[in-house]
Order: sequence, then C-alpha cells, then structure tokens
Amino acid sequence: MLRPAIIRTVSVALFAIMTVVACGGAPPVETGIPVGRAVAPSTIAPGATIRFVVGTDSSLRVGHLSKLTRDSLIVDQCQNCDRLRYGTREITRLEVLRGSSRGKHFAVGLGIGALAGVIIAGINYARPCHALDTDVCASRVFGFFYGAPLGALIGGIIGVSLPTGERWEPVAAQRTVQ
Repeated sequence: MLRPAIIRTVSVALFAIMTVVACGGAPPVETGIPVGRAVAPSTIAPGATIRFVVGTDSSLRVGHLSKLTRDSLIVDQCQNCDRLRYGTREITRLEVLRGSSRGKHFAVGLGIGALAGVIIAGINYARPCHALDTDVCASRVFGFFYGAPLGALIGGIIGVSLPTGERWEPVAAQRTVQ
C-alpha cells in the first residue's frame, strides 16, 4: 500500500525532473563540441551570425554571413575583419549562432508532461481503494483519460515560459571532390 507521503514525494520528483529536462539541464559550456553535432554548411542562411578563425591567428572574427560557397566565405558585416572575402581553406574554425525556440520548448514540455500525467495516474490507480462508495474507486480509471492531457497542458505551459538561449554550433568542413 502506497502512502500519501510516498506519492507526494514521487510527484514532486517527477515535476523537478520534468522542469530540469525542459530547461535543457545545465547551461552549455564552450569547451569543445563533438564533431557529430556539427551543422551542414548548406543549413546556414545568409544573414546568420557567424564567428570564425583565420589560419593560426587565435582571434575570433564575428560577422554576418553573406554567402558560403565551396571555396569562399563572404561576410556582409564584420567589425574586426581586415577583408570581407575569405577562402575556405584559410578558415580553421567556423561556427554559427543558433538559438532555441519556444516551440521546441513547448513540444518537449508537452511530451514530458503527458508522460508524467500517465505515470501519476498509474500510481494512483495501483493504490488499493478502501472506500465504501464504489463509484469513487471506479472513477480513478478516468485518471488515465485526464491525467495525460492535464500533464501535457502543464508541461507545455512550463516549456513556453522557459527562456530561449543561444549557442554556437560548429560548421562541418566542406570537402572538395577531385
């Protein structure tokens, strides 16, 4: 028999986990991103904010992309650039600024909230019922019908209310076919 204190503890733990997952966990740290997460050059739209390193120079150049082709990078605006056209062979690192969207947060919150609602309804249904009125015990089945939508609604609201963040994603190097 599950006690109300255990159910309350499990509910609070599920809510805390749902909030941490919807927030994306810990803030990103720029210590290096695995190669598997690099974005394709074709997904960068003109006007996107980029940063890059030329040759062995360690200074980052930040600007707005005008055009990225197989052999050249053309920058529209750049404060610390000495020119606006660079060859792709001379660029050692290229990253694009990407942000998370409220829609993505809403979708994740919706899914996690629905899952939490089903889990809480399952825990509630698994408890034995000692009520004299059998209608109260039979109405627990409806927890499966309204638990998931209610949890999804709460999770979606939490997801939309989370702030959007920005992060730098590396751009995969283009390979020239010879």
